[in-house]
Parts: sequence; C-alpha cells; structure tokens
Amino acid sequence: MNLDELKYQIEFGTWEAMKKAGKELAKIHRPEDLQFLHGLLENPSPAVRKSAALALEQIGADESVEPLLQAIFKWRDYSGTLVFALKAHNCEYYLLEIFRILFYHAYESKFCAMLILDDQIFSFTRQELRMIEQLWQDCLAGNQACQGCSDEETRAQIQNCVDGFLAYLD
Repeated sequence: MNLDELKYQIEFGTWEAMKKAGKELAKIHRPEDLQFLHGLLENPSPAVRKSAALALEQIGADESVEPLLQAIFKWRDYSGTLVFALKAHNCEYYLLEIFRILFYHAYESKFCAMLILDDQIFSFTRQELRMIEQLWQDCLAGNQACQGCSDEETRAQIQNCVDGFLAYLD
C-alpha cells in the first residue's frame, strides 16, 4: 500500500484496516506522518483516535507526549488506549498530568497511569507534589469528578501511588 492509501485506511477503513495501516505508518515513521497521526488524535471517531494512538505507541517519539495528553484530556471518556500509548513515551516532565489521569479518568486509564507512575522516572517540584496532594484530598472529600474513588481497592491503589511520591516531601 502506498502512503496515501495507508492514510486513507487509518482514517476511513474498517477497524482491522485501521490497525494494519497504523502499524505500517509506524514502520515508515516519517516526521510528516507523525504530524498526520497527531492530527488524527483530534478526530471525533474513537476508532480513528485509537488506531492513531496505537501507531504512536509503536513509534514512541517523545514529541507525541503533548498531543497524546491533549487528546486524553479532551476525550476523557474514551482515553484508555490513548493512555496506553502514552506509556511508551518519556513522561518525565508530566507527573501532574499523569496524576490527573489517575484521579479523574475511568479505570482503564487509571490502570495505565499507574503503570506509567511505576515504570518511569519523573522530574518534579515540591509545588507539583503539593498540588497532587491537594487534588487527592479533594477526591477523598467527595469531588464528583474523581472516578472510582469510592471503590476501596481502587482508592487504596491510588493512595499507594500518591504516598510513593509524597514521601519526597519529607
């Protein structure tokens, strides 16, 4: 398939064709194709966004972190695959954003955020840690935007992540 056909398939094909085209674009990995995939993260179709995110996950280019984060927060209810894709990128300077995913997104996204927090090394400030602490306290106080915090097991997992980073305040 030529590039134009791959781009057409990832945007308008069946789910299988989308995934296959995404894999092929990831193998080619030209800068203009990366920009094309970033643009697809804004597509109203969840399937198109997912196929683009999976291709970006295979590429693993650090310049994809911000477009992925923007899409994750824009399409909050359909962000699990996007957060999964983010896992393959260096999130060193995005600790607060990863915690926001952990606090405010659905379980699949929370799970991937926990993996990112567990697997990667972060640079952060005391101020960012204080913000994380405050956001978590708001969740514990019943903020309706915090998903899953009423479930004991999920709350305990999140608390473990929070405690691991807040230990740096001591």
